[in-house]
Amino acid sequence: MSDKLNARNINALNENDKTMNAKISALIERLTILEANVARLTADVANTKQLIGHTLGRGMGSTTEN
Repeated sequence: MSDKLNARNINALNENDKTMNAKISALIERLTILEANVARLTADVANTKQLIGHTLGRGMGSTTEN
């Protein structure tokens, strides 16, 4: 009886381990995608700031001809 119970417990633990590993893998994949999105958005913000500065003439030196 004890051996059957131990085998069932081990089997249940193995199944739980498989489920947890699958969930962890899915979360790691989602986190990787999220990190890539954050990096892309950060670059977009930097580019937008640079474009706004350029459009407003900041950092271009004198705008009049001498």
